[in-house]
Amino acid sequence: MKRRVTIPHDLNKTVGISAVPRVGSATRAADRALHGSPSRPVAPGRGFSLIETIIAIGILSVMYVAALNAVGSSRLAQQTIADNRRGFELAQELLAEVLQQNYWDPTALSGLGPDAGESATTHRTSFDDVDDYANLIETTIKTRDGTAIPNLTNWNRFVYVVWVSPNNLDQVSGGETGAKRIVVGVTYKGKTVAWLDAIRANVD
Repeated sequence: MKRRVTIPHDLNKTVGISAVPRVGSATRAADRALHGSPSRPVAPGRGFSLIETIIAIGILSVMYVAALNAVGSSRLAQQTIADNRRGFELAQELLAEVLQQNYWDPTALSGLGPDAGESATTHRTSFDDVDDYANLIETTIKTRDGTAIPNLTNWNRFVYVVWVSPNNLDQVSGGETGAKRIVVGVTYKGKTVAWLDAIRANVD
């Protein structure tokens, strides 16, 4: 007949004698309860080696240079856009001025270019027809009355005027045809940043 052993009341249950742990197991369990489980030795922290540090510095340097190049490229692109816009405005302004003039001067039919007594040395107020602007080069950009436009160092404007065939506006002619092509260009530091052209027909 199986005997029963009452386990202390704080365990809140009763078990059979056959459930009592063996002595060895009980001893180890009691030891763990009193002293805790033995802890494993902790390996000391591992730092960066010299080679790893050098490699990390190299990677950061490459990333830094790439970031600087990206910023520089972005600024260069923005400056190029601003230069092109400014050049277009300057070309448009001069082309509008040319197109406001007569097709020709009936009293002086000597060809393309300023007539006698006309010069753009100081101003262009004496220009009264389109071909007076032929081969005009401005190293200092000015308004029609000769006032220099500020903040335009290294900017230049030029004008070409040629006769073209009314039937083929891309065909340049050596004499009067009743149609003239006006080309206005703008350069900045020697580079062309704007180029506009228009056709002026003889309707005067």
